[in-house]
Amino acid sequence: MAPRHPDPADSEPGEATGEALAAHLRARSTEFLRALRLHRETGSGASGADGSAEA
Repeated sequence: MAPRHPDPADSEPGEATGEALAAHLRARSTEFLRALRLHRETGSGASGADGSAEA
């Protein structure tokens, strides 16, 4: 039998939920910013090598 997800009505929203959400969002934003920086550093994009040759 598949595990049941907890019923949100049974639990009170509290500080633990907020902290868990904050940690999750911080991790996702860090991952996104790292990917963005890597994208910029490698020069990946629509104008990649062709765009630099025209300049």
